[in-house]
Amino acid sequence: MITPLDVQNKEFSRVVRGYKEEEVDEFLDLITVDLEKLITNNAALKEQVAALQKDLSKYKASETAVLDTL
Repeated sequence: MITPLDVQNKEFSRVVRGYKEEEVDEFLDLITVDLEKLITNNAALKEQVAALQKDLSKYKASETAVLDTL
């Protein structure tokens, strides 16, 4: 998986009729910021899913206990 650091450290070869270096650098900066946000958001969502799965297991156990009682 590509990391924000990979994006920041990427260097392109230079040619006579290439792109403007400043524009490429600005775009890479934007990508880096968005990628960092996505990684952080993904980690938070994974934690939320784990917590919800734990709650679900607890509720399923409670349901089973209620059904056994009935």
